[in-house]
Amino acid sequence: MAQSMEERALFDQVHEALTQALLTGSPEEGIAKLESLLASNPKAQQVYLRYVTQTDILRLWGASNANRSSAIGSDVDPEVMLELLEEAERIEQRAREEREARTLALQNAAQSLHLAESSSPSAPRSRSTWAVSVAAWSTAALLLLMLRFVVLPKEPGGLPIAAARRPVATISDSVDAQWFAVGDADEPTAPGGANAPLRPGRQDPQPSGAGARIKSGRYKLTAGLVQLRLDSGAHAILEAPLEIDLQGKNRVRLVQGKLVGRVPPEASGFTVETSLATIVDLGTEFGVEASPKIDELHVHVFEGGVTVASRSEAGGADQAGEPLSLSAGQAAFVASNRAAVIGQIDQDRFMRRLPTTIQYVGVVEGEGMHLRSPALSKPLDVDGDDVFGSAGYYFFNVREVVDRKGYAPAYEKMLFEKPGFLRGSPEFPDGLAASRGVFSVGGRQEYLDMVDPRAPDNGGSGAVKSGVLTYPADEGNPQDAAPGSEIEICSLALGDDLPPTGFRLGVFTDNADLPETVPAEIRIRINGVEASVATESKDLDGDLYLFDIGRPQQGDVIEIDLRVQGKYASIGGVTFDVP
Repeated sequence: MAQSMEERALFDQVHEALTQALLTGSPEEGIAKLESLLASNPKAQQVYLRYVTQTDILRLWGASNANRSSAIGSDVDPEVMLELLEEAERIEQRAREEREARTLALQNAAQSLHLAESSSPSAPRSRSTWAVSVAAWSTAALLLLMLRFVVLPKEPGGLPIAAARRPVATISDSVDAQWFAVGDADEPTAPGGANAPLRPGRQDPQPSGAGARIKSGRYKLTAGLVQLRLDSGAHAILEAPLEIDLQGKNRVRLVQGKLVGRVPPEASGFTVETSLATIVDLGTEFGVEASPKIDELHVHVFEGGVTVASRSEAGGADQAGEPLSLSAGQAAFVASNRAAVIGQIDQDRFMRRLPTTIQYVGVVEGEGMHLRSPALSKPLDVDGDDVFGSAGYYFFNVREVVDRKGYAPAYEKMLFEKPGFLRGSPEFPDGLAASRGVFSVGGRQEYLDMVDPRAPDNGGSGAVKSGVLTYPADEGNPQDAAPGSEIEICSLALGDDLPPTGFRLGVFTDNADLPETVPAEIRIRINGVEASVATESKDLDGDLYLFDIGRPQQGDVIEIDLRVQGKYASIGGVTFDVP
């Protein structure tokens, strides 16, 4: 685009002022010239914004002085410089907010006085309004430019990396997420390829899969949930609808929506800015809900503590002059027209964890004998060793003597290797006596043989007789079970050390001598989430029905339910494998 003579002259003046500010011994004079120029000429403001994103003067200055300790030091710490950069960006953000607030106040005043011409978009700003805001903004911009061009390298597109949207977080999980990077209407455009700031008003779809790196900048989440791990180690769950500005590795600005922060000690100090207050964590779990349309903010502390520094209408601290301190169990309500109110937390207001998922994967039919033997290939074995139950297993009433029929309590003759992430042993419903609740049967000649799980090499030798955990559908059973009804057969509580990838649960059935003992349906429940499958065969050769458990949490309880088909409903065991 061709420049007019006026624009060229203004560009030269901006260039001269910046050169004097950075390359001579009188920086104060150069900054003063720049501020005077910008305060007196709106056209110069536009030229300066273009200069900020396009000029190479500071990069050249940095290249020529990179080795001079008198200029920037010979042992520059990039992490320190990035922190300074983030501080400069925050100064710039606050200055923008102040300009917007003053502009709105002027427009409201003009409307009330019926001075339409004063609120016209074409009317120039007053000298005092621009001068006040530019003094803070241009100084921050100078620091911003110096850090961007001097300390950090350039990308192939020509934009300094520091000026670009640099990665600050990683998606650790998401649920049905639809979100977009949003161009800030106050953000000048610049060259630089994929890492450049977005054009004002532009929205770019963003990846939501686990492991995706997320850059600094403004985002809108229009649907679903996203869980971020910031580079500081802080975790944040974002719930749609939400708009957020990722300002750094340990700082965000919540424009609107709900956020839950979970902050380990190494990320203490994680900060959430809003239009009404700034929340600083002290090593904790807390929720923030910002509702700018009605000027309300809610802060709920679930664990640990936070400080809440409210902003007055003038943009300062709250009326008391000191930040509020909230501890576990406390909540604060902040509004623009009243003092903060402290109350009790609402446990149901925020999504503190992404929901557990259960998905039926498929069935392995006719391999009951070789569940624990790598002799046969097993495509559905998630860990790839062709042995089901590598992370643990429970097989009920396994007998080494094949000529003994027996009824026993559910836990008797249970052959198991307890998974490290389970808490305690399986729990069984009321009733241990035969025909009066869950009990186990084993040793019948017709029951399926299986490779002994204890065999050192899990080879084809050392077979044992499988058994079942069963529930009768006769009169008087504790769950009032009858053909067609659903009963709980056992439950498993999850402890700590849960695999972050989740695990695959197998339910072993169709290994008994009576077809009517095979359940009509298997259902897995966890905290209100469930998945089920109708059993497919009754050929008594052993089937393993597999379910993937995603996002398991300590304290979750897995409930295994069966739909009764005949006189009994039975399973032979359960297996656990970790991807």
